[in-house]
Amino acid sequence: MKTAILFFSLLVGGFAHAQVIADTFECRAKIVDLKTNDTAESVGMAAGHRIVTPIDSSTGQPYPSNMEVSKGEAKLSLALNGKINSYKVDFNLQYGFAKRSLPNPTEARQYVCNQVTLQSCQNGEMGSCAAASTICVVIPDPFDPKYGWSETILIQKVPVFNEKLLRPLDTIVPIDPNDPNGARVTVSCKFQGTYL
Repeated sequence: MKTAILFFSLLVGGFAHAQVIADTFECRAKIVDLKTNDTAESVGMAAGHRIVTPIDSSTGQPYPSNMEVSKGEAKLSLALNGKINSYKVDFNLQYGFAKRSLPNPTEARQYVCNQVTLQSCQNGEMGSCAAASTICVVIPDPFDPKYGWSETILIQKVPVFNEKLLRPLDTIVPIDPNDPNGARVTVSCKFQGTYL
């Protein structure tokens, strides 16, 4: 179990206490220019802070009173100066947790999504850039029995990050019709721990 038992709280407005939860990851990213085979690699630490979200962004309505949804995001950037193009890759590890109280024990769910934005600029030509991005689609009902988020467990009422959902990303990101292949982006992250 990679959950650190380190507690601290912030005094908010002089009366209430808010718990801060941070998840840390070590991520390795590689980009290959498919025209020139130029490559670049980067390894870095990324941290995401869980923020409680009271409103369901897909409906604009508040979540049910027995449900708490929190979302986090960890980011990593990589640049490659190739022979023809220069690339910039932004990798966002987006994740979220939902927990709800039932007559039976509280249950928790989690989702993880890898989002990549790739920008390509032709060397020597000012303003000649194009960008492409993958998107994350989140299921509106985390507890949907068929399409809902993956199950996780709770420790001290906090959902535990399920490392099995942290799958590597290996994708080819197209830039424009004249460059349908663009670059191959590979990112893998290892969960380092949660700090409460």
